[in-house]
Amino acid sequence: MKERNLRWTVISLVVICVVLLAGLGVATTYYAMTLHSRDATIELLNKQILDKNDRIASLSTQVDDYLAMLNLEKQEIWLRNTTGVGAGYLSVAEDLSYAGYVLVRLYESNSTDTAARVIWSYKDIQYNNTVMIGSNGAAVFPVMPTHVEVRVGNFAHPELVLATTVDIIYYY
Repeated sequence: MKERNLRWTVISLVVICVVLLAGLGVATTYYAMTLHSRDATIELLNKQILDKNDRIASLSTQVDDYLAMLNLEKQEIWLRNTTGVGAGYLSVAEDLSYAGYVLVRLYESNSTDTAARVIWSYKDIQYNNTVMIGSNGAAVFPVMPTHVEVRVGNFAHPELVLATTVDIIYYY
């Protein structure tokens, strides 16, 4: 009888061990799947954070660009150290997207009557202004987002041959 009880005890312990091992296997599999799911969620959230950081960097660059425009720190060089020789005047025309100002810098001219003229029309405003520069100097003109023409020449005597070296720069 002792032998029989011992056998049942051993069988019972083996069954209990098998059940415990099966339960441990199920628990391990469940936790492994849970960890994998959480890892996937963390990876997705990290990717979303990187995407948001890229978007923030892009918007920050855009804001910096708009602030530079607001402070009139951006520029387009229309002419740089350009020499014009001939009768009449040197002319540059551009279509502008932003209000700002145009700088006309005259380095040298064979005439003391050299002037800069800026012409534009915006809504009800007709702008046509001439500033005498002489043979060396600069003039600044306000501009609006419209078609703008800049002329440099001797407007009092347009038939004279004029030799000039000039910069024309648009700031916006």
